[in-house]
Amino acid sequence: TECQLAFAAATRKYIEEGTVAEDPLVLIVPPAHALSDAAEVAFATIIHEPLVALYQTSALQQHIEEQAAGVGQALNVRIRMSHFEGLCEMVAHGAGAAILPRVIAERYQPRYRFAVITLQDRWALRRLCLCYQDDERLSPAIRRLLEWLRQP
Repeated sequence: TECQLAFAAATRKYIEEGTVAEDPLVLIVPPAHALSDAAEVAFATIIHEPLVALYQTSALQQHIEEQAAGVGQALNVRIRMSHFEGLCEMVAHGAGAAILPRVIAERYQPRYRFAVITLQDRWALRRLCLCYQDDERLSPAIRRLLEWLRQP
């Protein structure tokens, strides 16, 4: 599975893994944006849009920029923010569009006005996984954390 790819082949037989959550990336745009009524969009169609992005030290931002580089393009980054709330606020004020996890967009949408659009690309359909050795060897605290993370 995807989680096990991070481990050497010799240890794979000892590792348990489980998908904890689906965590797709979405595009958020200001309410007046031409795409605000779209249900979904391909990354290639928005790659040249003015974007509000996270700092380049962010693993998520590096992943997004690698996807652009993979198709021979660079993102049109207008401004970089250090956290998701600032990113959402800038989008709501019309500074550009942004790509972020759906759960984050849903968290800030009640506070800031923006439209959420599904990204169609396979790389944007992320799964969060946990890898561990054995359920029975987990501490009670980690077991409770796993149960909480697996809740719908």
